[in-house]
Amino acid sequence: TSYLTRVFKEHNNGQPPMRYLLDLRMAAAKHLLIDTDLSVKEISPLVGYPDPFHFSRTFKQACGVSPQQYRQERHGEDA
Repeated sequence: TSYLTRVFKEHNNGQPPMRYLLDLRMAAAKHLLIDTDLSVKEISPLVGYPDPFHFSRTFKQACGVSPQQYRQERHGEDA
């Protein structure tokens, strides 16, 4: 495992695999929040979180705002 992590970091600007996966999931979630009318409950499993509450907590930790706040702020920019 440590070998895989080291090689992965070497090829991904020092980013560990789990952080890379988190970033991919959050990017997909942001896209879905902006470009669809899907609920947070519907988006959650699409980005790898069967539990919408866990998804919301993780999103807030990673992005600084809740998924709902993120959507509202971005839709406000379109107005």
